[in-house]
Amino acid sequence: MLLKQSKFEKAEPYIRESLQIKRQWASEDDIPWHYSKCYKNLSYIELSRENLDKAKRLSKNATSLCTRDMLEKSAAGLRAHFIEGLIALNSHRIYEALDKHKYVLKLRKETFGDNNQHTKHSLFAVGETYRLQEKLDKAE
Repeated sequence: MLLKQSKFEKAEPYIRESLQIKRQWASEDDIPWHYSKCYKNLSYIELSRENLDKAKRLSKNATSLCTRDMLEKSAAGLRAHFIEGLIALNSHRIYEALDKHKYVLKLRKETFGDNNQHTKHSLFAVGETYRLQEKLDKAE
């Protein structure tokens, strides 16, 4: 809830405590998705602090864990790839962001169709990335 309200600093101790508890009971190999969620949330916090390299590292780790032993089109995996695209975009790695967002858009269209909220969210991300490249004809 705190992250959804952009209260990143208040959320961090709870996420770190959750990570610590997980480490006491199970390894990343045992519960990769649960660790992934912590790393994804920490990547948001680092992004809010503009610690882009740290956000990228955490996000890639989250993606690696949450896509392990899952279908390519899993909701968690697509979300993780989408977040990687956001971090790339905020890091001014426009082409990397575009590739990531186009990948997610393709899979979301295949999975959910053109009118789904997630697909539209990805469509907006691709369009915005093209706009930042000043390729307005593709942004439409």
